[in-house]
Amino acid sequence: YTLFGFSVVTLKLLSITVSVVSDFLIFATARKLYGYLPALWAVFLFVLLHIFFEGYGLWFDLLSLPCILAAYYVLLTRIYFNNKNIVFISICLAGAVLIKPTNGIFYFLVFYYVRSVKNSLYIIISSLIIVLVICGATLLNISFSEFWYWAIIHPLFVHARMPGFAQFPTLKQLFIVMVIFSPSIFFLKRPLFLFWL
Repeated sequence: YTLFGFSVVTLKLLSITVSVVSDFLIFATARKLYGYLPALWAVFLFVLLHIFFEGYGLWFDLLSLPCILAAYYVLLTRIYFNNKNIVFISICLAGAVLIKPTNGIFYFLVFYYVRSVKNSLYIIISSLIIVLVICGATLLNISFSEFWYWAIIHPLFVHARMPGFAQFPTLKQLFIVMVIFSPSIFFLKRPLFLFWL
């Protein structure tokens, strides 16, 4: 907002941009893994479900999604890791964690696919350096207190205590999700257990 100003138009344009980038990354990843038609199916489901689950508002989850998807795409499409790939994955994951700290759980998924202690340590160290650099740069800005509150204090200690913060799906909701996503199994070229991951 420092660059483009704070307005409803800016918020809408940012939301649309994040959604389009996410759609593209979902298509690119699904196409690489399963082919063209399953990729279209994946994007169609993503766009359709967003309408019903209020996904087009600029939530933390939506804003961090391109970072996670970009890291996941590089992770799945690069057989051999090099320094550029590791740094890119680290930047994406660090960005996702800075947007929403609970995104740190995706590091475990990355470690599962990397299957290398050395590369996992590189990713952790690179991410920590990136986070420290960003926090240091923010510290020089007058908005550090706002960043600290909204990125750390509020999600971990304030919002987490609000009623309804942790809601588990009902059996009906689980059934609906199963009905929606089960046809995707027929497009799989990978082992079935990877589909549920």
